[in-house]
Amino acid sequence: MLINALDGLREDANNIANATNSPLLSFIIFVLFNRHLMKHTTKLGLTLFCVLFSLLAFAQGSDKYSVTAEAIANGDATAITLNFIPASNATGYEIFRKDLGTAAWGSAYATLGANDSTFIDRAIEKGKMYDYQIKKTGAAGLVGYGYVTAGAQVDAVHDRGVVLLVIDSALAEGLNESLGMMRMDLVADGNQVVEYVVSQKTDHITIKSKIDDYKKLYPNLNHVYILGHVAVPYSGIYCEDTYWVVPPDGHKEGSGNHCGAWAADAYYGVLSGSWSDIYAVTSGVRPHTKNEPNDGKFDQIILPGKVEYGIGRVDLSRMPKFSKSELELTKQYITKNHNYRYAISSPVQKALIDENFGANANEQFGASGYRSFGAMVGIENVNKNDYMSTLKDEQYIVAYGTGPGSYTSAGGIGTTDNFVTNQGAAYFNMLFGSFFGNWDISNNFLRAPLAVENGGLTNAWAGRPNWHFYPMAFNQTAGYCAKLTQNNKTEYNAGFFTNQIHVALMGDPTLRMHMYAPPTNFKVTTSDANQTVNLSWTASADGADGYYVYYSKDSLGPYTKWNPDPISGTTYSNDAPHQGTVYFMVRGVRLEETKSGSFYNLSQGRFTQTDNLINTSVDPILTKVDDLGVFPNPTSGLITLRYTADKGDEVTVSVLDLKGQEVHNRLLSGFGAQTHTLDLTRLSPGLYLIKANNATQRLVLK
Repeated sequence: MLINALDGLREDANNIANATNSPLLSFIIFVLFNRHLMKHTTKLGLTLFCVLFSLLAFAQGSDKYSVTAEAIANGDATAITLNFIPASNATGYEIFRKDLGTAAWGSAYATLGANDSTFIDRAIEKGKMYDYQIKKTGAAGLVGYGYVTAGAQVDAVHDRGVVLLVIDSALAEGLNESLGMMRMDLVADGNQVVEYVVSQKTDHITIKSKIDDYKKLYPNLNHVYILGHVAVPYSGIYCEDTYWVVPPDGHKEGSGNHCGAWAADAYYGVLSGSWSDIYAVTSGVRPHTKNEPNDGKFDQIILPGKVEYGIGRVDLSRMPKFSKSELELTKQYITKNHNYRYAISSPVQKALIDENFGANANEQFGASGYRSFGAMVGIENVNKNDYMSTLKDEQYIVAYGTGPGSYTSAGGIGTTDNFVTNQGAAYFNMLFGSFFGNWDISNNFLRAPLAVENGGLTNAWAGRPNWHFYPMAFNQTAGYCAKLTQNNKTEYNAGFFTNQIHVALMGDPTLRMHMYAPPTNFKVTTSDANQTVNLSWTASADGADGYYVYYSKDSLGPYTKWNPDPISGTTYSNDAPHQGTVYFMVRGVRLEETKSGSFYNLSQGRFTQTDNLINTSVDPILTKVDDLGVFPNPTSGLITLRYTADKGDEVTVSVLDLKGQEVHNRLLSGFGAQTHTLDLTRLSPGLYLIKANNATQRLVLK
């Protein structure tokens, strides 16, 4: 391991020496890594190591090639002001603007002088989201970039679509209580939750096929959240490819050879695209990167299609340096995730950058931080500081660190052991260095922040390419940012190795910024013979402009917004929305004024339920079901119901276990011959009874 780390440091240092044209640095590297010479010069070696790290630390930083920017929306939503840190090396700036989600920047929207650091955009529409690119130019061809996603008084996001939980079956039973909390946490932020519990023995091709099926079933599937050591896809023929002759961390020679295949969770998100498995990489020295024909490891380096979902993985297996087991670490992660969502824990609203590599016109690893963090916390709150010592005591909301790496360390940042000792990290992290970006290995440094007690909700290997996390500042999720980075080719400046298979997010992909305390003490009563629902709650401790109430026939949703406009008080009454059992949710809403503009921000939800509601106009009790059929039967969980609805169009489908307990409930609509799909994959194998109004069928889940 030490030899690997030294080889990594040598190549990284050589890259910097070549880029900075430093004869002193080149000489130090020659002496330091000549093992025959160093046998007799141990004291010299220690001295040169100190000098080497000093030179690395004080080399030109990535901020020279970046623009750290923020956006402020005015109170009447008629203008957005861009502020950015002025640069002494700039000769001018160009501002580009496009609607969020469109591809082309077009020509410059505005041109500024060398001494400008502010631009006011008065040609905006209230409620519309924009992407801004700020391009800095300077002497000798210097170019730098900065980005902000911004808007003014953008509407709240009530529905975030479907999140598919892909859960390691080895963890599922032990996580039963924690999973229950996690499901409701996801629903409370507007997600609809579906689950796929899978054995570690299930291969990645089978899993991807199942995910593709879920996309057909749920067209609004937006996130895939992998929990546990679910099969890790591998892809790539780095070094054997005629164009990509080095792997993403640049290590091709000697014991540090990192050629071949890399872990590739992005595979799970590509709906259309061909994956081949016909080439071999003979130069790789590590078994997990070795790639042979027909071995299940793919050949592709460039993603063969668009990633369709925000994918994230929480895999805390094989982390023996931490005293807790995988199950305990996963429970800890789910709990701290919950505490963050409900503002029980509060990150420090600052950004940290700890850059231990230099930068040049070709590559700026630290640009991932400089280009995103101004929009996330404000340009005055972006700090250069030591990663480990700072985050041990204060968990910043975001942090970036880079340095010469091994699988368990990054020079100048720290080691996995440091995370074990400190038990602290930023909430949203980016780290970069050699080796550990290929994260499917014991005690991996990229996965380590997720195992700490404080902070550590996501991490990404950011530098090749640069990541784009700034949309999180404007109500987008971490998974959205991962997908944006994975699919980026030339739209956003990102350095080398863009649109490749190794780009992956460690952590919950549904997480977002700007969490605040939700309302509490949510209660329900009924009146008028169970025909009227009366709801009450206690106001948010952090303050809210109003509240929205939602209802559903299923505890896991989807939930329907009940009141069209926010409720200013803390009570709400309305006619019963459905017959029987109904679930309710309340969420706070407030205008969030951020360093990326303003938007209406929803809190997490609180839940309550009531039974025996009466509303015959919504749920006609006379609907008769004929010819109920269930296909396939037995099934692995996805079934099709066929029936004929007579004298009405509302059918309540209940799934009962052998004890007669209802384990699933769904309201279906439609008169006459009907075909509906039902997802029961979260249920355990066994015998069940499906009841659709007056009709019943037995179902075997295998």
